[in-house]
Amino acid sequence: MAERLDMNSLSKFDGSNYNQWRFQMNCALRAKGLYEIVHGTELKPENNNETQKAWIKNDATAMFILTSALDYAQITLIENCESSHQIIDKLDSIYLQRSESSKMIAHERFHQYRMKDSDSVAQHIANVENLAKKLKDIGETVSDAAIMTKIISTLPQKFLNFRQAWLSVSEDRQKLRNLTSRLVDEEANLSLVEQIETAFTVSSGKNQSAKSKRSTKQREPSSSGSSKQKSVDQNQEVKQDIKCYQCGKRGHIARFCRNKPKHKSSHRDKEYTSFNVEFPEGVNMENTWIMNSGASAHMSYRAELFSNMSAVSEGTTVVIGNNVSLPVIGKGDIEIEKKIKGEWYKSVITNVLFVPDLRRNLFSEAVATKKGWTIMKEGKKAEILHGSKLIASAILDDNNNYRMLFRNISVHQAQQVTENSLKAWHDRLGHVNFTRVREMIKSGVISGITLSDEDEILCESCLYGKQHRFHHASREVREEEVGERVFTDVCGPIATESSGGRNQIVDLGGASKLAAPEAQRPAIRNLAVNETEPRQDLDGEQFDANPRNVEALQEDEGTVVDNARDYNLRNRDKLKRPGRYTANFAMVNVPLTYKEAMEGSESREWSKAIAEELSALKRNDTWQLVKRTDSMKVIGSKWVFSVKDQTSNKPRFKARLCAKGFSQEKGVDYDEIFSPTTRYESIRILLATAVKNNYKILQFDVRTAFLYGDLHETIYMDPPEGANISDGQVCRLQKSLYGLKQTSRCWNEKFNQFMLDQGFRRGEADKCVYRKSCSKSTIILILYVDDGLVMSSDEASLYSFLDELVKQFEITVMEPGHFVGMEILDETDEDNNRRILIHQSSYIRRMIEKFHMQDAAPVGTPADPHVRLKKPEYDDHSEDSYPYREAVGSLMFAAIVTRPDIMFATNQISRYTSNNDQTHWNAVKRILKYLKGTINFGIEYRRNSEMLVVTGYSDSDFGNDFDTRRSMSGYVFLLSNGAVTWSSQTQKAVTLSTTEAEYVAASEATKEVTWIRQFLDDIGEPVQEPTNLKMDNQGALCLVKNPVFHKRTKHVDIKYYIREKLEEGTISVSFVPSDRELADVFTKPTPRDHFHKLIFNLGMRKC
Repeated sequence: MAERLDMNSLSKFDGSNYNQWRFQMNCALRAKGLYEIVHGTELKPENNNETQKAWIKNDATAMFILTSALDYAQITLIENCESSHQIIDKLDSIYLQRSESSKMIAHERFHQYRMKDSDSVAQHIANVENLAKKLKDIGETVSDAAIMTKIISTLPQKFLNFRQAWLSVSEDRQKLRNLTSRLVDEEANLSLVEQIETAFTVSSGKNQSAKSKRSTKQREPSSSGSSKQKSVDQNQEVKQDIKCYQCGKRGHIARFCRNKPKHKSSHRDKEYTSFNVEFPEGVNMENTWIMNSGASAHMSYRAELFSNMSAVSEGTTVVIGNNVSLPVIGKGDIEIEKKIKGEWYKSVITNVLFVPDLRRNLFSEAVATKKGWTIMKEGKKAEILHGSKLIASAILDDNNNYRMLFRNISVHQAQQVTENSLKAWHDRLGHVNFTRVREMIKSGVISGITLSDEDEILCESCLYGKQHRFHHASREVREEEVGERVFTDVCGPIATESSGGRNQIVDLGGASKLAAPEAQRPAIRNLAVNETEPRQDLDGEQFDANPRNVEALQEDEGTVVDNARDYNLRNRDKLKRPGRYTANFAMVNVPLTYKEAMEGSESREWSKAIAEELSALKRNDTWQLVKRTDSMKVIGSKWVFSVKDQTSNKPRFKARLCAKGFSQEKGVDYDEIFSPTTRYESIRILLATAVKNNYKILQFDVRTAFLYGDLHETIYMDPPEGANISDGQVCRLQKSLYGLKQTSRCWNEKFNQFMLDQGFRRGEADKCVYRKSCSKSTIILILYVDDGLVMSSDEASLYSFLDELVKQFEITVMEPGHFVGMEILDETDEDNNRRILIHQSSYIRRMIEKFHMQDAAPVGTPADPHVRLKKPEYDDHSEDSYPYREAVGSLMFAAIVTRPDIMFATNQISRYTSNNDQTHWNAVKRILKYLKGTINFGIEYRRNSEMLVVTGYSDSDFGNDFDTRRSMSGYVFLLSNGAVTWSSQTQKAVTLSTTEAEYVAASEATKEVTWIRQFLDDIGEPVQEPTNLKMDNQGALCLVKNPVFHKRTKHVDIKYYIREKLEEGTISVSFVPSDRELADVFTKPTPRDHFHKLIFNLGMRKC
């Protein structure tokens, strides 16, 4: 065992509080990894081997832990038990009583419970839930609605307003989790109100007669330790922190201020009105302002938002929609930030009522119209105008409330200490140099600052601005030749050092305004720098160092812009990527046309490559020369050039002849173009099968595969350049050629015919999988375009087949390595057990470098459990500032091939490829940060039994999508201890309950089961037993097993496919606890520890 368990920390069971003791023991057993043995889910192995010995040892350890936590009277009850499972069963049968009398007692305790005055809300909720759990333990059903009713009905009188507010919440939002969070917030708010009211009362007591105080003091005991005296002392501390907003002094409030002016207005209690508004579940209530047409004043329930507050007349109330009066505690101003046309501006809402029981922040339309403002509502947007000036705006949410585009500023932020330092005045005066600021202070222009002999202050903003300037002192002599004099600009020192320990930057970019523009893919002969026309006329005039007076050439658009503005280099999000300029001519230039290849400096190498390609085409009888006629439809041809291994000493020059297939017409020179392509699921299942059957695996690559296909249509092509074919002749194609629309189909038909001639059988589930049964073994082949894997338990049969394959096609045979985007690691461990691990370490490393995340700090999970993505409020096209679509595509490929751990997170970000903002880009970067810490992770397959057992898990997350309210479905299937197929996708329709959502997810998983079983049958591994599908929802489980029909399930009959497969014996369904539901990874973000436990059980290991 990893750690020694301290038995002294476990309380001994003496016959009472069995549920608490059992919970304690379950925690201890889980910590030691013995929970499954004790509760019978991990059975004793049948074979007498090391595994059985380990199980017996663990069972003995579990018995020791259980008996050590029992007193002697209880040990006598279990002396005859021979295993830990028998001990816990015996104790359960004695103390988990399920008789009618025990049920009655449990019901009485539940219904007679009342909240104590000393209990907190959290403790109160926990007590109710514990009582409900005891009822469930004895087989009684207690719904969440009953628990919530019990919690609310037993609250003290001070929660009366909360009870009425909770009744106005719609049924679908009345959830136990929502009730808990709201009650805790209500308790905190009531505590704050009581503290304020207590302080007001203490302050009021100060104005009473001194005689009363003395008499009270004389009656109190002399001891200072009484509880009554402590309460007074605490109130005095609160009183000292209270500030009067009438006179500015501390120790009292404005209501009891002696300097308070007398008002001639009536002393009647003032009454305000407000209508109820509803919020959807999950909305941040604290930071939400709702525009309300029924509110007669602005109102807020958060005391910490007020920058100042004054008292109101006693008895002032707010009447809400259900005729309930809520007390008004005070009135003041709240500082906020409002969003106008994408920018945030500070503002103040004045005369806001502080109504703690309102639980809303309301912006009054009546107050706005009284100020002469105009409210314009159109569609889902509302604007408040003062004349033609936009004052504020709001958007219509899903609950038909206009939500103001405000965000609150905490009073702690608003009331910061004013800084009167040299650095502050340097910033206020527009970054004037420090010497000038010192002179202004000494001359008295700036007062309130005492100068010291401090060192010169470093201003990073000035350093950033300096990076954009090319300022040099005026000089009389100017250079006449380009590059005659080179200028450098030094920036620094910078606070953050580079990886090499440098803190300064030397800029060589100001040497010349001449630039050699790079075309899309230029030839070297087109880049003669001295012959390039200058982009700006250097007429000898001096340029002002002020960048706003400098003419600038704006990238490659060819226009000169006056008064060009400077950019902050740190603000990368808003910068457009600059135009590229030629920096290095050392790489081999790749020509675009045959003419460029023949006229370039590497013409000899290109001629050789063209000759090799033409020779291969001739050997393959690719075409036949015929005389051109006017009735022929002739397509063009094109040479495509490439250079392999450019960075090596011997780069390989390749030339490929392609037909211009874009000019083909359907029905004339092509008909069908479909060609099957294997699925990555098929590859993973075959690799898992190879581990179980100990197959030898080899990889092959067919060279110029498309040239082997036979054409069925008559196609004429112009002779390729350099082929020395006389005029008046054209090529009548006999073999498929790269570029033709049907090329891939022709190649696949050619290869398929060869495999059938060799005695192979084509799969039904995957048309790119073939199997051949031999006398000694089975040969299985899978093809991905022109790459393939072939495997067999008999190496002689395997190499015999490869000899036949070499006779028909030119192939390269190798050990499995890089195959269609995945890396295959086939090895044996120190115990001589074989494992196959697939990963994409190289691909992920390149992806991280591509998006410049190589220096980012890794994170533990790919998705933040506290962040739920949704569509931006406005489409500001901010996605143009970062490569969002490119990043999503790169991540999706990894998630589909070998990284199921990022499947859910990638699915979430893929919803917003056409409309995203910084929040979505941060989610993308979080996945990249997670991948940086798990670059070498992959899926491991190990042999776990003689039989090939498929195990599946399905799960859903109800209402996961905040925009459409659709649920998320997820499933995963394991083979040889590793995941072989998985899915995470949004359901196609809105489901009405968690049971329905789980049922739909299970139906999707059942379709995958059908395909997997067919695939295994194709490769000679038929599954006789039903495939077990596990789910963690009892309602969905019952709906699958039983033909339940009522108004809540009658609309899901189209999904009864799963019930048919259950009756056929294709699947079996079983319950799995939520903490062991592996499909959780594909439906929701999970905490780090739980997440790593789940992906470990999916077979993810470090390579």
